[in-house]
Amino acid sequence: MTKGILIAGEICSGKDTFYNKHFSEDKFVQIDLGSLVREKFQTADRIFDNTLEPYFIMRIKEIIKNSPDSIFVITGIRQPTLCVKIANLFDEIEYNYLTVPRNILKERYKNRADVKDANITFEDAMKGDQSLGMKDLQIHLLTEVECNFIKNY
Repeated sequence: MTKGILIAGEICSGKDTFYNKHFSEDKFVQIDLGSLVREKFQTADRIFDNTLEPYFIMRIKEIIKNSPDSIFVITGIRQPTLCVKIANLFDEIEYNYLTVPRNILKERYKNRADVKDANITFEDAMKGDQSLGMKDLQIHLLTEVECNFIKNY
């Protein structure tokens, strides 16, 4: 029986930090979609491309196959259609959404100065998330599934 845990949230909501804090045991494997994008395009830059669902599904299936006894924690989902497709890969799924006020997100973005954000402003990064479907994902998590909404600030 495969178990997946989805952790979604806007840019700088603390998805990786949350994963590292709560899922440090060896039985957990993180699948970060942003890392998969950078792997595919062989870049450190942030890329907004909503045509990658087939690639994500293929890579996630490969990762599951290579670690069948693990619990998989998927971070960085931005699209509700991808959320549904990923959930269908698992026998059991848990949904989590990290909530953080915008002013805190912006401060975190500025303070972390991540290489993937070097050429993009916070406002453009947020617009990029919206172009991928973040608002629709938020509605999906509010209305279509049982989701844990977690204050992460």
